[in-house]
Amino acid sequence: MIIKVKQEEVKSVDPDYKGQQFYHEGEKIKLLDGREGIFKGVERRNYPDDDLIIVKLED
Repeated sequence: MIIKVKQEEVKSVDPDYKGQQFYHEGEKIKLLDGREGIFKGVERRNYPDDDLIIVKLED
């Protein structure tokens, strides 16, 4: 299932992630509610803080 979430709902599972870095397509990410998925892209909005992260949830 593909979902769109706000950027602050996503955290990287990469142990070397240092913040303020960009996610890469195919990178495994974790949502704050515990679900894991694959980063698919960003839906750009009018303001950078309004951007949505597109995530493919793992089944």
